[in-house]
Amino acid sequence: MSHLQRQPAGAGEGGGHVSDQRAIWVGALAGAVAGGLLGYLYFTPEGRRLRETFEPRLGEFVVELQRARHAVDRARTAASEGWESVRHLDSTLRGREPM
Repeated sequence: MSHLQRQPAGAGEGGGHVSDQRAIWVGALAGAVAGGLLGYLYFTPEGRRLRETFEPRLGEFVVELQRARHAVDRARTAASEGWESVRHLDSTLRGREPM
């Protein structure tokens, strides 16, 4: 292989092993951080106060996300119907059956 050609990721000796090992460490670190955060939120007085402060706001945020999703769905439907009308008008003006 010339020096200009690249080997695919994981190709060669030990390439896959390093990638797997890194994924394991990243997963372990993410799990430790999540576990520490959940432990703080559920087993300390400060965490309980923090939860009590943010839980109502989180519920309001979820409601707003649902409203936004509904608005996007309505806009998508309106756009689709608009395009269908344009296609029908174009076909009618060209003197052929609409698709």
